Amino acid sequence: MRSFLFTVLTVLIALAAGFVIVLVVAADPLAAYREFLTGPLQRLARVGRWLDVAANLTLLGLALVFTFRANQFSLGAASQLLVGATCCSLAFRALPAGLPPLLVLALGIAAAMAGGFLMGLLPGLLKAYLGASEVLTTLMLNAIVPLAISLLQVRGRTQAVVLPRISELTGLELGTLHVGFVFALLGVAATWLILMRTPFGYELRTTGANARFAHYGGINTKRAVAVSFALGGALVALVGINLALGSYRGFGVSVGTFTFDGIVVALLAGNHPLLVPLAALLYGYLLIGADAMGQQAAVGPEVLQVIQAVLILLLGARAWRAVRRANAATVLKP
Repeated sequence: MRSFLFTVLTVLIALAAGFVIVLVVAADPLAAYREFLTGPLQRLARVGRWLDVAANLTLLGLALVFTFRANQFSLGAASQLLVGATCCSLAFRALPAGLPPLLVLALGIAAAMAGGFLMGLLPGLLKAYLGASEVLTTLMLNAIVPLAISLLQVRGRTQAVVLPRISELTGLELGTLHVGFVFALLGVAATWLILMRTPFGYELRTTGANARFAHYGGINTKRAVAVSFALGGALVALVGINLALGSYRGFGVSVGTFTFDGIVVALLAGNHPLLVPLAALLYGYLLIGADAMGQQAAVGPEVLQVIQAVLILLLGARAWRAVRRANAATVLKP
């Protein structure tokens, strides 16, 4: 209850900080902020867009849950997302024509998750076995990967396989919402099972709570750290699938602020996989509300950036305090 109240208070403080910005820049602050708070529910298409964004935020938050539970900090969502979408496109190009669409889609998703897994494993191995800063390595990969992918010139779609949109299946004008939201639901279930019901999940959680204790207890802490990054990368790759085959239906996707969005969602959920969808719905609502406010009240994205920054500062400070209390020795032992 104490943690829940702190989270609610944090959200209220962030919204208040955003309102201060609106007071300064908007001609009619009350109307602008009302649009921010109610805009996502005013049209059915916006509701669909909200749910679409929340599904991707859920996957991003779950990816961060793995690394946070291992007491690590990954900023590599941008590179993992791009690699996932690119591997899917390359798989589509390599597959022979005439295969059943479901098989093509399944192979594309498998290729994307394999690429995301390996892209996450790389900084995990560097951290676990060489002691390299995971923040530095993931940020550098975010800069390197887009340049490398641009050389491949992966554009368009070479197989007529897409994720059907709900509007096409039901006739309801739900914008970009598509069946890819199922990936988010499956990701929640898989993450909870791995973390809470498997020996590896126990090893990962114990490593994150106290790496020295875990090591002397016979746990391979280096493997736990490396695999936590890799599993997160596989989940982020599904976001690339959702964007490329569902929302945008093209492989020239933009990564936007996905890395920091995932951090906000994971911290709002307290790193609990079952709470991540609720946090994603809340934060996704703020994203769509800010977009609606920008369209109707001509207020730029600065409001959302302020809200995001306040959330990260307050929630991150609480998480850091909890880590220091639980275990002062965070260095992995040989």
